[in-house]
Amino acid sequence: MHKTILITGATKGIGFETARQLGKKGCHLVISGRNEGSLVNALQQLRLENIDASSLLMDVSSPSSIAEAAASFAQSGRNLDVLINNAAILSKEDHNINSLVN
Repeated sequence: MHKTILITGATKGIGFETARQLGKKGCHLVISGRNEGSLVNALQQLRLENIDASSLLMDVSSPSSIAEAAASFAQSGRNLDVLINNAAILSKEDHNINSLVN
């Protein structure tokens, strides 16, 4: 039986590449992101490579969005084998990005 893996922030960058590589190994992927258009695009790219994937709209900076996504996933009837928390949150309190790297 193949594992079901949910990856947050999987529409581009490291999250997307992680999804691609795990998908090539036969895992069922649930990719999440906060932008529906980006999710559709990423899902189409994965399916072009015959990767078994679905999407879940979720903004990890919003507790209500997380709760809605969790309820939606629970209704799918799938077991979650692995959660990869790739999404990052940069709040206004973090000031500007330069202060984080200096």
